[in-house]
Amino acid sequence: MVESVYVIERPVVFDETKDKPVILSAIGSEADYLVTFDATDFAHVLGTVVYGVKVRTPKSFLRELKFVA
Repeated sequence: MVESVYVIERPVVFDETKDKPVILSAIGSEADYLVTFDATDFAHVLGTVVYGVKVRTPKSFLRELKFVA
């Protein structure tokens, strides 16, 4: 867990205003991963890397770390 970061010096396009603080906080805190169940609002970035942050569902995160088959 990290503090919220609402401003970064990079462009981020997100349709849902409520989700911008989530992705900006992950980027601003230099997180390795953003793990989310919100497959609807994050669909366009799931499975990708956004400014160094890997965006994954919990299942794909665990698969990537080889915790599940």
